[in-house]
Amino acid sequence: MVDATSGGGLMNKSATQAKEMFENIATNSQQFNYRRPPPKKAGVYEVSASDIGPQIANLTNLVKQLIPRAQVCAVCANSGHPMESCPSLYGDGEEMA
Repeated sequence: MVDATSGGGLMNKSATQAKEMFENIATNSQQFNYRRPPPKKAGVYEVSASDIGPQIANLTNLVKQLIPRAQVCAVCANSGHPMESCPSLYGDGEEMA
């Protein structure tokens, strides 16, 4: 690393040049945080049913709100069946006005 920083061999530098180079390395190294905290170790987290149960219930309620409760047919505007199974399409239902 020192040879790469010095642009060649350290031995080809004078004492003054070597001292300046090491001072420059020391100054540059203070700009960066080399003393990082150690990474957190992976662990196993215990979750009880009492902790996660209410969250699952809440998510279930949110999903139910996203689903339309009554399907309205786009052909006859009646609720209770989707458009694909509309009796009007198959001639089984009331005639449209």
